[in-house]
Amino acid sequence: PAVRIIVGGLDKQIYLPVTLARELGYYQAQGLDVRFYDEPDGVEAETAMISGQVDAVVGFYDHTVDLRSKGRSTESVVQLLRAPGEVEMVRTDEAGSVKSPADFGGKHLGVTGLGSSTNFLTQYLEAKNGVKAGSATSVAVGAGSTFVAAMRNKQIDAGMTT
Repeated sequence: PAVRIIVGGLDKQIYLPVTLARELGYYQAQGLDVRFYDEPDGVEAETAMISGQVDAVVGFYDHTVDLRSKGRSTESVVQLLRAPGEVEMVRTDEAGSVKSPADFGGKHLGVTGLGSSTNFLTQYLEAKNGVKAGSATSVAVGAGSTFVAAMRNKQIDAGMTT
């Protein structure tokens, strides 16, 4: 039988090991029929797993903590990176007004999805740097080309991507 795995963004560099293993034939060499599904953020990926649409998720580790807080028991079985891999990017015309997370107040901040790891981390950076709760707006823009489009179209002033 096939193993159904959803990835919180197959085009993200943080999940490159998944694509490399597939392209190098590692799954097939182990006799595994792995079917990958792409979802732009981990929140929707965890929902797909909990509802039984897929067997596993490749996503950021904080989703296991989040699910546990909701009474769901899941297990993280592998970490793919030594460092998180996120980066906060600022639109060129906003570079003068956003020098650090302390400047996030009043800004529209791109995240992969509401409730996603990038959303949690952005909120953490706001709190840690004294930004008043609710003064910045999180905007779900996905990653890759949709993130770039949100920057170009000035839907977001800055954003975290992977």
